[in-house]
Amino acid sequence: MENESTLSKEDQDYIAKERTSRMEAIRKELSEKTEANSAKDTIEKIVAFVKTNKGKQVGNGECWTLANEVFKAAEAKRPAGKGLRVWGRVVDWSKEKLEPGDVVEMRDAKFPNATTGPNHTAVVMKKGTRRSIMTVYHQN
Repeated sequence: MENESTLSKEDQDYIAKERTSRMEAIRKELSEKTEANSAKDTIEKIVAFVKTNKGKQVGNGECWTLANEVFKAAEAKRPAGKGLRVWGRVVDWSKEKLEPGDVVEMRDAKFPNATTGPNHTAVVMKKGTRRSIMTVYHQN
């Protein structure tokens, strides 16, 4: 390989730009992998917490308290200043499937042996084939 000092200023600038571009691409890829691993760890913590507390009252027993304690246990951050019943982004049910660890807010939900009030919070534990068929853990 030719010594860079014998290259023209234009070639040296090109090489420097390419190095910078490649380093940025590597940093971005590493960052994406780190975020993906972090998200996977958070989901695993959420699911583990809910399974560990199955059949137990969490906090004051209110439905949203389960989700709130799940977030604390998983060291997950809720959107700041968005309200009591906001856990993340809104999911478009027609385009996205719910996954284990997702927190859902329901209105007038119907379960095999119960119907909820106007608002109810639950944690998805097993995805289903449709939005009406999924396994959730909830309380109250």
